[in-house]
Amino acid sequence: MILKKKKNLVFLSFFIILLPLFFLHFQIGFSYGVAESVAEKNVLILESYHRGHPWTDAQENAIFDELEKSDLNIVTFIEEMDWKRYPDKQNLSQLHERFQYKYMNMPIDLIMTTDDAALQFALDHRVELFSNAPIVFSGVLKKDADRILEGKINVTGTYEQMNSEGTVQFAKKVFPDLKYVYLLHDLSDSGVSTGELMKNGVCDASDDLVVRDLSNLSLNDILKLVPNFSMDSIILVASYNFDADNHYLAIDQSVKKLSEKSSVPVFTLDEAAFGTGALGGDLNSGLLHGKTAAELGLRILVGESANQIPISEKKPACWSFDYDQMKRFHVELDELPNDAVVIHKSVSYYEQNKTIILSNIAVLIALILFIIYLLTSIRYRKKIEVMLKEQKDKIYHLAYYSPVTDLPNRVFLRETLETYIAADPKHEKKFALVYIDIDNFKEINDTFGHSVGDQVLLYFAERLKKAHNLQNNNSLDSLDVFSLGGDEFIMLFYDTDKQKMDVISKDMVCTITEPFVLEDNIFYMEVSGGIVFYPDHGTTYSELLKNSDTAMYRSKEAGKGIFTYFNQSMSDDAFKKNAMQSNLRLSIERGDFVVYYQPQMDAKTWSISGFEALIRWNSPEFGFVQPLSFMKIAEESRLIIPIGEWVLETACSFMKRIHREFSSKYIISVNISVIQLLQEDFVDMVMDTLKKTGISPQSLELEITETVFLNSSKMAVDTLERLKQTGVKVALDDFGTGYSSLSYLSQLPISTLKIDKAFISSLFDSNKNMVLTNSIIRMGHELGLELVIEGVETDEQKELFTLMGCDRIQGYLVGKPAPDFEVFASLNEMKGKKRL
Repeated sequence: MILKKKKNLVFLSFFIILLPLFFLHFQIGFSYGVAESVAEKNVLILESYHRGHPWTDAQENAIFDELEKSDLNIVTFIEEMDWKRYPDKQNLSQLHERFQYKYMNMPIDLIMTTDDAALQFALDHRVELFSNAPIVFSGVLKKDADRILEGKINVTGTYEQMNSEGTVQFAKKVFPDLKYVYLLHDLSDSGVSTGELMKNGVCDASDDLVVRDLSNLSLNDILKLVPNFSMDSIILVASYNFDADNHYLAIDQSVKKLSEKSSVPVFTLDEAAFGTGALGGDLNSGLLHGKTAAELGLRILVGESANQIPISEKKPACWSFDYDQMKRFHVELDELPNDAVVIHKSVSYYEQNKTIILSNIAVLIALILFIIYLLTSIRYRKKIEVMLKEQKDKIYHLAYYSPVTDLPNRVFLRETLETYIAADPKHEKKFALVYIDIDNFKEINDTFGHSVGDQVLLYFAERLKKAHNLQNNNSLDSLDVFSLGGDEFIMLFYDTDKQKMDVISKDMVCTITEPFVLEDNIFYMEVSGGIVFYPDHGTTYSELLKNSDTAMYRSKEAGKGIFTYFNQSMSDDAFKKNAMQSNLRLSIERGDFVVYYQPQMDAKTWSISGFEALIRWNSPEFGFVQPLSFMKIAEESRLIIPIGEWVLETACSFMKRIHREFSSKYIISVNISVIQLLQEDFVDMVMDTLKKTGISPQSLELEITETVFLNSSKMAVDTLERLKQTGVKVALDDFGTGYSSLSYLSQLPISTLKIDKAFISSLFDSNKNMVLTNSIIRMGHELGLELVIEGVETDEQKELFTLMGCDRIQGYLVGKPAPDFEVFASLNEMKGKKRL
C-alpha cells in the first residue's frame, strides 16, 4: 500500500512537471500557426526624390516607424524617382521599364507616395504596374492634389499645408516696422506652386507688405544682396533645392550661408532648413506627413476602403524657433506661440554643471567634516594650526606674487595703489608710475624656449629691483617693483616730479639694459617705457595703468628703447583708434567699403593697359576715409584679412566685366598686406578667387611693399614664388621711399618694379637724380622687370619717362582713381571715339 502511494506520488510529480511543457509546446505551435496564417501585405513606398533629401527621408522614416508598430505582416518596397535632379521623360520611361519587370508577378496591396511626381506616376500606371492598388499620398499641396486627383478613385492621403500667412503675421508682430518680405523657393513645379502660396499668404497676412521674389537669382547673387537689406525686411524661405542657375543645393547649407550674410531675419516653412541659421516659422514637418500617411495606410491594410477614408487636413506643421537667432534679432520668448519648440536655448549654470556643483558640495561637506574632526581633536590641534598657516601663506603668495619672477603681481599693485589713493582724498601726494615692456622678448622665447625666457625674466626682475633701490638709496628689496605678467613690469617712485624722473629714467635704462650672459648666450635687453604722474594723469588705479600702457606703446611706435611721458592727446588718439577699429568690424558686415580703380597707360602706345584697385572706406561715422587713415589699424587687428579677400574678389570681378565688354588685354593690380601674405592658405585663396571670378592668373598683379622683405620671414618670399609660378604677376610697390636696396632686387620673385612718385618729385631739380632714375630703369629691364612710374602729372614727365624706356605710367595725368561705373563710362566713351 505504501509502495503504491509512492508510485502514485512519483507519477503525479512527473505529470505536474510535464504539464507546463505541454502547454508551452501547444502555445508555440498555435502562435506559429497563427503567424503562418496572417497573409503578407506588400506595400510600395514610391518617393518623388532621392535618398538624402531631408524632406523625403523624414517622410520615409515616419512611415517605417508607424508600419513597424502594427501587428500586420508587412513587406515594404522602396522606389526613388529622383525627380528633383532628373525631371524629364527619359527618367519616367526608365522607371516604367524597371517597375514593369520588377513588379510583373508581385501583387501590391498599397501604394504610398511622397510629393507630387510620385502621386502622378502611381495614378498613371497603377493599373498596369501595381495591381491597381489603393494609394495614400503625402507631401502634396491641396491645390495640386485636387488637380491631380480630379476624377480619380481609391485614393486618400494628407495635404501639405503651408502657413506662410501665420509665419508672416508672427514676423509682423515681433517686427512692427516690417515692410518688405523677400521670398525664396526653387523653380521646380512644386517650388513654383509653393512660391504662389507663399505670396498669397503674405498678401493675406497684411495689405501693406511689399513682396519681392529672389528665386530668379543665383544663390551667389542673393548672397551679395542680402547684407544690404534694410532693417524693415525679412526673408521667407520654402523648398529651395535648386537655385536659378539650376545648381543643386542642400537647403540647410543654403539657409546657413543666407543667414550668415543677411542683415535681416530669415524665416522658413521647411523643417530641413531649420537649425542652421533660420529664426524659425510654422515648419512643414515631413515626420508628421509620414506619420499621418502611415496611419491612413494601416486602415486600408486592415480592410477599409480608400474611397471611404477622407483626405486628412490635420496640420502637419509646428512652430519652431532658434534661440541664437532670437537673441540676434531681439525676439523675446514670451512673444512666441504657446506650443512653440525652441532649440539652442541655453540652460542655467546649475543645469550645465549640476554634477560638478554637487561633487564640489559633497567635497566641501566632507572637507568641513574633516576639519571639524581635526579641530575637535586636541591631540592634533597644534599641528593643524601650523599646517593651516603654511597653506594660508602659500595661497597668499600665489595670489599676490608672480610664479616666474617672485615679484608682487597685478593684484598686489592694484591693492597698493588703491590703498595709497584712498588715504589721499584731496590728491595732495605725488608719485610716478613707470610701465616697462621688454622689446622683442617674443624672439627670446621662440629662439631659446620658454624655460630660458623665464630665466631671462627672473634676471631682469632682479635688475629692476636693483635699479629701483639705487634710485631710492635703499639696500633692501623693494616692494615697489611689480610684475604684470609676461614681459611687462611696473615701477613706483614716490614724491617725485618730471625733473627727477628725467634723471631717474636715464640712469635706470643704463642699469637694466646692460648685456648679461645666461647659458653661454649673451642677451642684450632693450626696453620701452611709459611714465604717468599721480594725480596729473589719473586718480584711480585703472586710469593710471591704462595711461601708462598707452605711453609705453607710444614709445614702441617711436622706435622702441625709450621712455615716453603720457599726455592727454595719447588718450584721445587711443580712443579714436578703438572707435575706428570697432567701426571697421561693423563696416565689413555692412559693406561700407568701395573700390576705386586708377588706370595705367602703356608708355609706348599711350593706351590703357590696366588698372590698380584702391580701397576706400565710406564710413557712416567717419565719412569717406582714405586708406592711410585705417589700413594700419586693420593690419594690427588682423581685419585686413577679410578686407583684403573682399578687395581681391571685387577687383577680379570688375576685371572680368572689363574683359567681357572690352578686351582681355587689361590687367588688374591689387595691393596685398604682409599680414595676408603670411596666411598659410593665401595662395589657395588667390587661386579660388581667380577660379570663382573667371579671370586668368596672367590678368592679376599683386602689389607688395619693400617692408614685406624687411620685416617678414622666408615664408613670404616662398609664397610669392608659388604665386609667380602660377602666372600671377608680383609688383614691388613704392620703390624709392627710403628702404630700397638695389642689391636684393635680383633675389626677389617679382615681375614689376613700381617707382614711387616721391622718388621722382625732384627729378628735374638735379642732373644726378635724372641719371639715377635712368639707371634704375635700365637695370630693371636688364633684370627682366617691367618698370612702372607712379605720380606722373605733367606732359614733360610723361615724355621724359617714355624716352627713358618706362613700360607703364600711372598718375593724375593718366587718370584719377574712380568708381567702377565711371571707369566703364570712360571706356565706352573711348570705344565710341575709336568707331568714329
